[in-house]
Amino acid sequence: EKYDQPFGRMPVLIEKSANGSPDFMLTESRTIERYIARKYGFMPSNLKDAARQEQLRDVQADVGILSNEVRLGAGDEAEKRLIYLIGQLISFHTEVLQENGNTGYFFGDKLSYVDMSLYGFFKLIFAHPPTCIPTYVQDIKNQITPEIAKVIDNVESHPLLRGHITSNVEFYPLLK
Repeated sequence: EKYDQPFGRMPVLIEKSANGSPDFMLTESRTIERYIARKYGFMPSNLKDAARQEQLRDVQADVGILSNEVRLGAGDEAEKRLIYLIGQLISFHTEVLQENGNTGYFFGDKLSYVDMSLYGFFKLIFAHPPTCIPTYVQDIKNQITPEIAKVIDNVESHPLLRGHITSNVEFYPLLK
């Protein structure tokens, strides 16, 4: 039950000790994401790179929240702001990818937390578009840069993730 959880919030991560008793509990989606990313090596050890990853993820979350508000009828100004912010998100993320040498990864040449979160961001945006903006999905797909398309492709084809990603939202051939 949601209200039985800490702060009445879901999701909750509960790690158990060797004897099966709860050893560590954590709430808040992005806090859990970051903890898991650090635990399993998907967050860089370099403080500035880690902060940049968190910034990129927070931008995605902010745009996702606004997208939900628009889907719930936030009005014309919110719709305009959403379209603007997605363009800014795409531009900023592309710039970071270019600074990394167009490897298809945000940092270095291996999969990171923000690579996976960007994939999830677009998957969610395309799966649940605001119906008040009829051309929304196609407009976004038209803005996606080759650098971002390469990240999406790398995440979808990554051996650790391939078996866990469902293809109920088709990125391609619309991105190519």
